[in-house]
Amino acid sequence: MAVYFDHKIQAPLVGVQTLLTWHSSYPLLAVASKTEPGVNGAVNLYLDEGELVEDSSIQRSCEVTAIKWHPSRKILAVGWQSGDLLLWNDHDHE
Repeated sequence: MAVYFDHKIQAPLVGVQTLLTWHSSYPLLAVASKTEPGVNGAVNLYLDEGELVEDSSIQRSCEVTAIKWHPSRKILAVGWQSGDLLLWNDHDHE
C-alpha cells in the first residue's frame, strides 16, 4: 500500500512552473519556471517536504528547456533556450 502526502512548495518567485523532476536517489525536486512570459527562466530546488534548498536558485534571461538529474549524484543539468547548458552540483551550489 502506498501513502502519499501533499506539501506546498515554498516558491520564491511568482511565475508559471514549466518542468519538474525528482532525483531518483535523494529527496530533491527541481522545478523550472518562467517569471515573465518568454522573458526570464529559473530553476529552484526543494526538499521532499517543500522547503527551498538554500543557495539553489538558478536564473537566466531565457526559458529553461530541459532539466535532468545525474542518476546517483546531486548534479543537475539545465538546458536553456539560448542553447547554453548549465551543470549545478550540491557541493559548490553552482
